[in-house]
Amino acid sequence: MASSVVVSTSVSLFSNYAQRRPSFFPLSSSNSIAKTNLNLNSQCFSNLLRPHSKSPIYGRHFVLRTSIKQSESEKETELEPVGEDSAVFELGEQKIASWIYFTGILGVVLYVLNVAWIDNSTGYGKAFIDAVSTLSDSHEVVLLILILIFAGVHSGLASFRNTGEKLIGERPFRVLFAGISLPLAVSTIVYFINHRYDGLQLWQVQDAPGLHQLLWISNFISFFFLYPSTFNLLEVAAVDKPKLHLWETGIIRITRHPQMVGQVIWCLAHTIWIGNSVAVAASFGLIAHHLFGVWNGDRRLATKFGEDFELVKSRTSVFPFAAILDGRQKLPQDFYKEFLRLPYLAITALTLGAYFAHPLMQSASFNLHCGLASFRNTGEKLIGERPFRVLFAGISLPLAVSTIVYFINHRYDGLQLWQVQDAPGLHQLLWISNFISFFFLYPSTFNLLEVAAVDKPKLHLWETGIIRITRHPQMVGQVIWCLAHTIWIGNSVAVAASFGLIAHHLFGVWNGDRRLATKFGEDFELVKSRTSVFPFAAILDGRQKLPQDFYKEFLRLPYLAITALTLGAYFAHPLMQSASFNLHW
Repeated sequence: MASSVVVSTSVSLFSNYAQRRPSFFPLSSSNSIAKTNLNLNSQCFSNLLRPHSKSPIYGRHFVLRTSIKQSESEKETELEPVGEDSAVFELGEQKIASWIYFTGILGVVLYVLNVAWIDNSTGYGKAFIDAVSTLSDSHEVVLLILILIFAGVHSGLASFRNTGEKLIGERPFRVLFAGISLPLAVSTIVYFINHRYDGLQLWQVQDAPGLHQLLWISNFISFFFLYPSTFNLLEVAAVDKPKLHLWETGIIRITRHPQMVGQVIWCLAHTIWIGNSVAVAASFGLIAHHLFGVWNGDRRLATKFGEDFELVKSRTSVFPFAAILDGRQKLPQDFYKEFLRLPYLAITALTLGAYFAHPLMQSASFNLHCGLASFRNTGEKLIGERPFRVLFAGISLPLAVSTIVYFINHRYDGLQLWQVQDAPGLHQLLWISNFISFFFLYPSTFNLLEVAAVDKPKLHLWETGIIRITRHPQMVGQVIWCLAHTIWIGNSVAVAASFGLIAHHLFGVWNGDRRLATKFGEDFELVKSRTSVFPFAAILDGRQKLPQDFYKEFLRLPYLAITALTLGAYFAHPLMQSASFNLHW
């Protein structure tokens, strides 16, 4: 019978040696550890048994066999991983609030990106492209400059991450990083899509049999390497605290730098298919950027994780499958299960969706820098009217609820500026004002089935009813509501809420007119000439001619529903306030 001794250790002592030689002592058929006089109190063994300050994340042990047959018949004991298990997604550990925040943040980011960068009437994206384009008449040179700008900002901020996080914190730095990198990435991608066929044609092989299928499969595979960011999506959006990860399983077993490998595959596939100088220039710039990322990424991981990274580095490779082929990476029997996880399934779905949406993406890319449509028009073309409405509501509703709840819970926490609640008749006056505000606030009840995406959503050009009084009833209703509540509450919180809400709705006046003008053209201009933003202005100056029975336009179910809901909300105020407190806490 053979015996064994289990000795705890750390990587810093015997990591490389242990992988080469699992047995520490010369063995023979007549010799065993039982006959060896081991002084476990010696300095050597006391160092081995003492926990190391740089010990790996997971503990490991070596088994010292004392039998030749046993040592020959059993394989070397494998070291446990020191890095993190990639792409793990446990549904039971997810917080609904975190994903609501993620959805909200995504919506805000897309909205700001559209207004500040994509939309030519308000953003700076086209101006940025035009400025870079003045540097050269060559699309190849302009594209390389765009890639260089993006790469410099992206890699520069990544290198500055440790210092930046110490200066402003992890989440603010993540927001800064994404806020600068994302617009530059969008402009670079859009420029490539719009000019991908404008270069010098170097070869033409698109008619080669089977080539399309081969390149399609290559492109599909590239996305499994390109997007390891799905492993920590909540950190990407700064919902969870961002941190630098040392992954070791899943795609990392194949290559330690999956983004570089994915980018190379993607570039080769597209360059072979397009076959011109623009594609070659794009591939050269992108691959060069990612090769720099290999060195920079290893440097940052070595600085952060030290010996743990060196161990992961010894068991992985930059070139795909190299560590597996030379025996440094030992695949577990069920390693395929590391890919049967939600992030990889999400990549599969998104990659297939992106492929089938290629024509729409190309059209949208053209529109982004030619000002042909707003984001809603582009979004509806990409995913359809109903899915876009669901996305719109799914992002907006949680944000609206959180904002309302926060205001209700903190409406009396600010600096008191005035106190007029005892003024005679004021409560009744403000109640009537608040009641009236809801008739302006909710023109969405005109098309409630579209709001819920039961009917196909579309942009409407209303002209009767409340529109005769003001072309922008939501803005007017919000102003009335804000004034009534600010006068009644009389503190700094109410003033701040009113300022933010009114500013948002004033922007909506301009944005709404712009979208209607784009959609309806001369019809909108005619409606605009007969209506006004300021209530009753078009009626008073004679531009709006009221029919004799115009009051009948208000005797309709949506207005009756608003009346009932407003009265119900008023009498349910105490219950709403209690529910708001419970939601917050």
